[in-house]
Amino acid sequence: MDLLQQLVNALGPSGNETHIRNVIMHEIKPYVDEMTIDKMGNLICRKKGTGSKVMLAAHMDEIGLMVKEVRENGRIYFALIGGIEPHTLIAQRVAVMNHSGEVVCHGVVTFFELHEDREVKEMPKVEDLYVDCGVNKKELLKMGIDVGSYMVPTHQLHVLSDGCVSGKAMDNRVGCYILIKLAQRLKNVAKDDIYYVFTVQEEIGLYGAQTSVYTIDPAWGIAVDTTSAEDSEEPAYTTLGAGPALILMDTEIITNRCLNDHLISLAKKHNIPLQRRVETVGTTDASKLMMSKGGVPTTIVAVPLRNIHSTVTVANTNDIKNAIDLLYHMMRNPPKICIV
Repeated sequence: MDLLQQLVNALGPSGNETHIRNVIMHEIKPYVDEMTIDKMGNLICRKKGTGSKVMLAAHMDEIGLMVKEVRENGRIYFALIGGIEPHTLIAQRVAVMNHSGEVVCHGVVTFFELHEDREVKEMPKVEDLYVDCGVNKKELLKMGIDVGSYMVPTHQLHVLSDGCVSGKAMDNRVGCYILIKLAQRLKNVAKDDIYYVFTVQEEIGLYGAQTSVYTIDPAWGIAVDTTSAEDSEEPAYTTLGAGPALILMDTEIITNRCLNDHLISLAKKHNIPLQRRVETVGTTDASKLMMSKGGVPTTIVAVPLRNIHSTVTVANTNDIKNAIDLLYHMMRNPPKICIV
C-alpha cells in the first residue's frame, strides 16, 4: 500500500500535475522502455512490443480549488476545479500552493455563519465559501498567493476496516496505481506495443486524453478510472468489494462490445469478480479515445468509490487488486477486435 499512499497523498490538481507526474515517472521507469511528456503535460510510457498498439489511460489530475479573489482581510475566495460538491469542503483543511507549485501555507474552508458561530439557516453556495489562512492579503502576496493559485484538500490515505482505504484524489490515483503495478507484472511477458498514458486535465474536460490519443493512434484502448459505488442501501447496484466495474455505457459513449465480451470471458475463466455498470452521470477519458481519428475501440474498467465527488473517498483494496489481475490477463490474451 506504500505506492498507493504516495500517489494519493501527492498534490496534482488539473493544470498543475508536475509533482504527481514526477512521482509516477520515478515508479514506472524500471518497467517501460520509453517515457515522454507531450505538450499538454501527459506522461506517455511505452513498453515496446511487436503486436498491436494498445493505449491504457489513467488520469493523474485531481479535483481542487483555484483562487479567484484575495481580499484585504485575507479571505481567499475560489472557483472549483472539477466536480466537487461544495458542501463537502466546509471546515476542510487545504494546502495552498504558489505559482511554482510549492505548498507555502495551509488554510481552512469556512463561511460567515460558521466563522462567527451564527445560526446556519441554509446551505451556503460555493460563492459564499472562502479559505482562512490566518493572515491578511499583504502576507499572502508575500508568499506568492494570488489569483490563479491552487488549493488542494489535504486528506492523507488511511486504512479502514475490511480491506477499505480512505483518502483524497483516489479518483484517479487508483487508476495510476493500477497501471504502474500492471506495468511491473507485464515487464517481461507482454507482446503488444503498450502505451501507459497518465493524462492531464481530465477533471475539467478530458483534454489530456484528447491530445495523447492522436499522438499514439492505438488499435484499441482502455480507460482505467473510478466510478460511484451505489451500495448505501438496498438494492445495491455497484458495491465495494464485489470487483471492478466494466462500464458498458456512460453519458457520452457506449463502450466496445468486443472488448467488453472478452473482459467478461476472462473474468469468468480466472474467477475474477466483475461488476457491470451503466453510468447515467459523467464520462471518462474513454470518450476521447473512442472518437479519435477514425475511431478507436475502447472500454472502461473502473474501481468503485464511495463519496466520489468529495474531498475524501473510500475504496476497497480487493477491487483494485482484481482490476490489476483482469487487465493482466487481458494483455496476456488480447482480443480480436470486431465491428459491432
